[in-house]
Amino acid sequence: MIDAYLHATNEGDRDALRRIVTAQFELVRGKHAVRGLDNVLALERPEHVRTHLSLLEVMRDGESFVATIEENVSWLDSDEPPDTRPVRARFFFTGRLIGRVELLG
Repeated sequence: MIDAYLHATNEGDRDALRRIVTAQFELVRGKHAVRGLDNVLALERPEHVRTHLSLLEVMRDGESFVATIEENVSWLDSDEPPDTRPVRARFFFTGRLIGRVELLG
């Protein structure tokens, strides 16, 4: 399910995200949270940047799962090489759907 979430996020596939996450889905980065799938979908992506997320590893941690994800950021219309780095995120499930994703520092 985490891999499907990353794929739908990469593609900007709103319909797939609606099937993968709860309507009350929360996306959290530090002290900032966006609540509600419609609000998360309303977040604008920069037009000059392409971000691709690839799942590297998932480990269960109590009631959640911690994923290590390769984030690849490239600038459109640029010859600069992409910026690639590992990032971590904690996924919480509500039933079979993702209810919350916390981006870890």
